[in-house]
Amino acid sequence: LAVTAAFGIGIAIGVRFALGKKGSNEQPPSKQNHCECGFDLTNCHSNQQIERHMQSNLHRANLKRSRGAPILLTAKINEYRAAITTHADPDDIVLEVGCAEGLTTQRLAQRCKVAIGLDLYERLITRARRRIGKPAENPSEIDDHAVGLPTVDAPEGRGWSNLHFYTADAMNKAAVLHAVNTALGLDEKTIEEAKQTNKARIDALIAGEMDNSSTATAIDPEQLSRREKRILRRAAIEKQTDDKGASTGRLHSGKVTKIWIDLSGSRETRTVVQAIEQLEAMFQPKLIVVKSDKLKNLARRCYLPSSTIPGISHDPVI
Repeated sequence: LAVTAAFGIGIAIGVRFALGKKGSNEQPPSKQNHCECGFDLTNCHSNQQIERHMQSNLHRANLKRSRGAPILLTAKINEYRAAITTHADPDDIVLEVGCAEGLTTQRLAQRCKVAIGLDLYERLITRARRRIGKPAENPSEIDDHAVGLPTVDAPEGRGWSNLHFYTADAMNKAAVLHAVNTALGLDEKTIEEAKQTNKARIDALIAGEMDNSSTATAIDPEQLSRREKRILRRAAIEKQTDDKGASTGRLHSGKVTKIWIDLSGSRETRTVVQAIEQLEAMFQPKLIVVKSDKLKNLARRCYLPSSTIPGISHDPVI
């Protein structure tokens, strides 16, 4: 499944590399044979066939899967850090996973509202903290390499109060959420109140959906099956997202707006893809920036079914 997901992400981003004109309203010629959901329309020879596809469950499912955050693939550290100047904003709360000694996270903190760096190795987090003059997570830990590490000056007129480093495995949901909530000063009581507020909002939307339904007016919500309640809840969450014009993120996650991921040095491609999927599900960010040489090279080699592959494609034999 992870390999399949990698190919799916690779195809999506590979198409962006091939198409160019990012954000343009004009459809390039290579995309004219594809529906907005990504389905190949080459074999649809009439408007009726196209309309039938537009009304299909496959079309709706593909559109739903494509609602995720844009993914910016980079291969080298200079590309990865260059994305800060073009894609990070002063109001952003940014999470970097795989921050190592925190050099990229520091650059994010200089530009963003809050920057949070996570890494699996405590010794790297200790060095990152010592560099900005903050104590280690574990005061009893002694790192000979970090003791004499020179500190880095904070931005003029502003300390490093918006920069946080924690030890956490990217695949451990509880550890990642705990680190983010701690960085943002969210205690257990605040988190629980946010969960209840969000639940009440969604319950109100569900009630509104039932009141607006011609068949649901006589149905007691308590008589609905678990599956029916789950469907209504998903519809309410989607409606909440659509009404606000963008995903609100999970309230108890602190509303991380953008994520930088650098796991390429020690993880396989499938693990990077798993991290992307998990972090997106947890935080629903506006953008994910990934440094992975292998994943970017995979994306560059992907083609859509109706594309011409140089040196391989030929006219169909009739």
